[in-house]
Amino acid sequence: FELAAITYSVYPNPAKDVINITPFKANDRLSIYNNIGQEVLSSIANQVDISSLPSGVYLMIITDQSSDIPSYHKFIKE
Repeated sequence: FELAAITYSVYPNPAKDVINITPFKANDRLSIYNNIGQEVLSSIANQVDISSLPSGVYLMIITDQSSDIPSYHKFIKE
């Protein structure tokens, strides 16, 4: 028995104002963390407004709620 995370595309990277995630299903949830591990944004949408975040490197964790298997992505906010 083997579980595999769903492969998501996160673009554009680097980004200025908006990050897009595909494929993104209705039961998915994402959280964005800064470089010291604080959650700075969370969303249940496939397009996330990151314009309020300062420039830097962020970790995005996308969780498929039906299986609870996380997918990890780094992105750069310009």
